[in-house]
Amino acid sequence: MTKVSFESNLSDVLTQYLEYCEIEKNLSQNTLKMYHFYLTDFIEWLRAFLKKDKVTPADITDENIKKYRLDLNRRISSKSNMEFKRSTQKTFLVAIRALLKYLVVEEQLEIMSPEQIILGKSDDRVPKVLNEEQMK
Repeated sequence: MTKVSFESNLSDVLTQYLEYCEIEKNLSQNTLKMYHFYLTDFIEWLRAFLKKDKVTPADITDENIKKYRLDLNRRISSKSNMEFKRSTQKTFLVAIRALLKYLVVEEQLEIMSPEQIILGKSDDRVPKVLNEEQMK
């Protein structure tokens, strides 16, 4: 595998990261598919936000993550036509944290620490109560 640097194309880094997750971490194909979805969304957002054709690990900054979180919070789901739930937003951020951890630990890049991304509190889930008819 090619050594990742601050100037590596983030799209190429994503491919390398997903291969690492598949081989070294033995993640399921479904998890890999979702990581690809979430991280591609982030990379595309970062390109548009920074108005750049190529984004790099150096572009993953605390300020850019805050702006992305704001975008996620205001974004409307194409499926439900409602704002993303906190749990959905959190899942996007978990994928970014996992990528950052890979860059810091495996690639030894001195970039933003994954712990700087505070996941925040999810909406409390209220259990559904079944009536007698539903329990039969």
